Amino acid sequence: MRHRYQLARTTGAQIMATGVRLLVPDSGLSATGTDIDELELFRSSVTNIAYWRMGENDPGGVDGATASITVNLVGDPMALRSNAVYTSSVASTAAARVGSSLALQFTTGRYATNQPAFSFTDNFGLELWVKPDATNVIQCLAYNGDSGANGWGLYLYQGKYQGLFGSQAFLTGPDVVPGVWTHLALVRNNGLATLYVNGVPAVTSALPPNPSTGRFALAAQAQSLTAEFFAGSLDEVRVFGFAPGTFSTGDLLLSVLPPTVTTTAATSVGETQATLNGAVNPGNMTTTSWFEWGTTTNYGNFTVTNALTATNAVQAVSNNLTGLVISATY
Repeated sequence: MRHRYQLARTTGAQIMATGVRLLVPDSGLSATGTDIDELELFRSSVTNIAYWRMGENDPGGVDGATASITVNLVGDPMALRSNAVYTSSVASTAAARVGSSLALQFTTGRYATNQPAFSFTDNFGLELWVKPDATNVIQCLAYNGDSGANGWGLYLYQGKYQGLFGSQAFLTGPDVVPGVWTHLALVRNNGLATLYVNGVPAVTSALPPNPSTGRFALAAQAQSLTAEFFAGSLDEVRVFGFAPGTFSTGDLLLSVLPPTVTTTAATSVGETQATLNGAVNPGNMTTTSWFEWGTTTNYGNFTVTNALTATNAVQAVSNNLTGLVISATY
């Protein structure tokens, strides 16, 4: 997180706090701070294998524009065939949890691919947000491999959401509601597969998927790319892995709580030192925090990091600065 404090001379003869301004007697210094505005967040129990945000990181990604690729945050992008269109109509939960502002809207014949199939058969997950236009046909949302013989993925099948292990298992969930955003996740954890709908387990299966061959694709049958087209919007598509038995629903993007951050007044302000203070609620995510400071708005100096536990409670953070120059503005 970034924190800016200004240190300057003052003739104040009493301690007085107004907002985040602190006057310190006899030290000749005052400190003025701004809000914490940057956090580094990371999941402790899952590893992103692929993550397509479906717009926010794409070149030219704006509402109404035609998409030619969608960027993978941890790998190669996928090509959009027949050009899907960006839309700013996103799920409120995706906006609140991960800051989504764009999704990709598909119509029949539009799809995304060029990603080789992933090899996982256990301890993996696939999640996304989906808003279908209709429910009366078989539609592939995302699939890894050959849906008729192997692999795993998410489908809309006969009016219901479904997790599929090709030729092995059908995990059929609740009815699809056209025009309504839904979060889906297919997770296989230590030998047990679960289809989650809006974070709630819908159905489980102990049958394993066959090793995947072919490709990973969105919005079309992966093996042919000529059938089972999806019509509607997809957002925040992620494939992740984890150590056996470590997954929990708190690891889903749907469960991410936006962290809250505030600053408090600087303390222990002296001629050449000060303590910077703040408070962070990590929102159930393992969080690393730090302060940046310097004599210009480029800052250039970093404090040591503070490792915060993954709780939904406010935690105090403080870092000491030493070796400051009298009369300099930081």
